[in-house]
Amino acid sequence: MDTRALRILDSVASPTGTTTMGNIPSTRIHVEKLSKEHEIIVVIGPTGAGKSSFINRAAMQNILEVGHKLHPCTKEVDHVECTTPSKKQVVFVDTPSFSEEGGQKSVEKKIGDWLKRVYGKKIMVSGIIYLHRITDKRLTEPPYSQYEMFRKLCGESFHGRVVLVTTMWSDVKPDVGSRREKEIIQNWGQMLHGGSAVLRFNDTAESAWDIVQFLLQPMHRN
Repeated sequence: MDTRALRILDSVASPTGTTTMGNIPSTRIHVEKLSKEHEIIVVIGPTGAGKSSFINRAAMQNILEVGHKLHPCTKEVDHVECTTPSKKQVVFVDTPSFSEEGGQKSVEKKIGDWLKRVYGKKIMVSGIIYLHRITDKRLTEPPYSQYEMFRKLCGESFHGRVVLVTTMWSDVKPDVGSRREKEIIQNWGQMLHGGSAVLRFNDTAESAWDIVQFLLQPMHRN
């Protein structure tokens, strides 16, 4: 396997191999409060992939309600603003699941309406975190079915602004998880060639911010 294909964050953030965490003031905000000063990170994925949980870990508090199994809590687009120790303001955008009532078209409309409001303020999306449960035997949706949404959110050169992040590693045996990870990498090939990456979320604040910092590197902003 091409080692460039699998980029797991071991040392991207600091010499010790992990983001140095401090206090992370966090709050929910309305879309009207978004500004050009914000780094906008959109979190996407199916029901149960851990979107709200990921944001809660990054915020270092249970700021969003977490759904369980097939019952999603996120019905509308929501926003959580986090101020990092370096005073960077990052806004995580929690999105409805594609498996919610109404399906993908309903979700695409909600995100499309959100985009109109954001682009009306001339605000750009910094990156997309696409979550996938490593407990699933295969990708819930083929990656190509999401390309148009990625393009709408990040523009034509969207590949480098999207990372596929696997969750729930504590629920699988390491060898099973690694085998599924290789299959995911194969399915994500076109995205990888465009500059995307497949990363692991280890259910900690440090892991969440390592992923964010990876997305915000200059090479992913072109």
